[in-house]
Amino acid sequence: MSVYTPEQVSSYLHRLGLDRHAVPDVSLATLTMLMRRHLSVVPWENLDIHYSQSHRLSVSPGDVHHNVVERKRGGYCMQNNTGFCTLLRSLGFNVYTGGARVSLMVQGKQREDGFTGLTHSVIFVLFGDIIHTTYVVDVGFGRHGLIQPILLADDGSSVSACCD
Repeated sequence: MSVYTPEQVSSYLHRLGLDRHAVPDVSLATLTMLMRRHLSVVPWENLDIHYSQSHRLSVSPGDVHHNVVERKRGGYCMQNNTGFCTLLRSLGFNVYTGGARVSLMVQGKQREDGFTGLTHSVIFVLFGDIIHTTYVVDVGFGRHGLIQPILLADDGSSVSACCD
């Protein structure tokens, strides 16, 4: 599992308008604050896939750090969520990424099952040592995305992050 160096963590936090002392602990409140900062500063964009010479994008944590922090750019879901996940892990959060399906209602389309294939990525953040409480975090979906961590529960409830 990749982590950023202390220097990379400091520069990533600086990109978010924070210093290391602004991240007091590994908590839901800190996670929410970091997520909102990331969403307000790092845009969802896919310019490089269209306008670079190679039309390829790297999702390696080092390349994402270079793009987001040093070039002051954004990225698409896998880039933004890879960078943010690596930052969270580097700060001590228990995290992993996973694939996700997108509701076609976001695009105003109908399909029998109503979802795309596994074309999106999200972050799962676990709190607790024995019994884990899991939240889903997504900083890579643009204007239709989550604006705070969402608790995953098996009580039959559901949450939608869709549409205008």
